[in-house]
Order: sequence, then C-alpha cells, then structure tokens
Amino acid sequence: LSVDAATKTVVAEASTGNASTFTATAGLSWNVGVASTGNWLTLTSTTNGTNNTTGTAQTITYSAVVNPDASTRAGTITVKAGSAVSSTDAGLTKTITVTQSASSLTVSGNPTTLAATKDAAGTLTFNGTSGLSFSATKPAWLTLTGTTTGTTTGSNQTFGYKTNTVNPNSTERKATVTVQAGSMTKDVEITQSGSTFTVSKTEIELENTA
Repeated sequence: LSVDAATKTVVAEASTGNASTFTATAGLSWNVGVASTGNWLTLTSTTNGTNNTTGTAQTITYSAVVNPDASTRAGTITVKAGSAVSSTDAGLTKTITVTQSASSLTVSGNPTTLAATKDAAGTLTFNGTSGLSFSATKPAWLTLTGTTTGTTTGSNQTFGYKTNTVNPNSTERKATVTVQAGSMTKDVEITQSGSTFTVSKTEIELENTA
C-alpha cells in the first residue's frame, strides 16, 4: 500500500475537490477515515471497498471549510487495506497529513484623528480571507455606518464611522473600533480632538467718565 504524498496543503478558504491517491495490491478490501478537530476536513469520495483494490492509483477526494484562525491547522486521512481493515497491520496502513493554510485579517482607518465636532467622519477598510463571518464593535461616542456584519469576500470591504457627540473636554479622547472575522480580531484606534475655547480679550479697560 502506498499514497501519492504523505502531506498535502489546502488553501485557507473553503475548498472542494482536493485529491490524494493510494495504490494497493489488486483484490484487497480497503477503507479510508479522516480526523480533524471541529470536523473541518470531510471525505467526499467512496470511503471503503470489498476485495476491489485495483493495483493502480485510486483517488480520495476531500473538502475543507474556511479556516477561522490566523494559524495553520492539520487533519489526518488514514488509508487501510487488507488485514489492516479489521486488525492492525502497519505495512498496510498509510496516513496523509492535510494542512490548511492560515487565514488573515487586515484593518485600517482613514482618518484616525477626527475633529472635536459632532458628525466628524472616517472610513474603516478591512480585508479578510473569503468566507468568514465578520462583525464590528465601537465606543459609545462613535456611530458605525454601512455594513458592519456579514461575510468577508477576500477583497477590501469598508464601513464608516462618525462622532455622535461633540467632545465636551479640552483633551482628546481615544477608543478602538474592533473588527472580528472568524476567530481573528483587529483594532483601529480612533482619536477625537479636544474642544477649544477662546475669548478675544482677557482684559477690558473702561473709560472713566466721572
């Protein structure tokens, strides 16, 4: 029994039609099993046969759901033939380690410093691996506009943010807008400038008319 490769890599996005092959002496029974945390890896081809290995390469196909993490993950496909189907025979057991690439998420805001006034606005741009659920959270003094929940497309997506009150303080205030896609989160710090107060004259002289 042999397999075409002991390791395979699939893309971070959801995928179908991934394939490996095994070759076993003709006429053996066989089966294929899969193990992956969260069942992200699924076999999509026939998983067993009785006395029907062909002596030539036979194809195993499998699908993967989108990876929600910024790190790779691995699953295992195990192929058994002959006596290994019902007992233990290391010579007729082969494993294929399938590694799924890491997903990614980038976020940026423009501008990130807003005026002290109400309705000062900016745009947040994010880009996440296609197929992830996303959402956004904000501080109380900001309002988000546009689409802030949905599914990532693998391309740049945007929504707006604006101040919902004037800054009542002379000091600037800062807070973060957070985008979550899958299990990944990214923050953008937004600053609202402090308000100002001036008078034209600090001292007035009145004419003595007495």
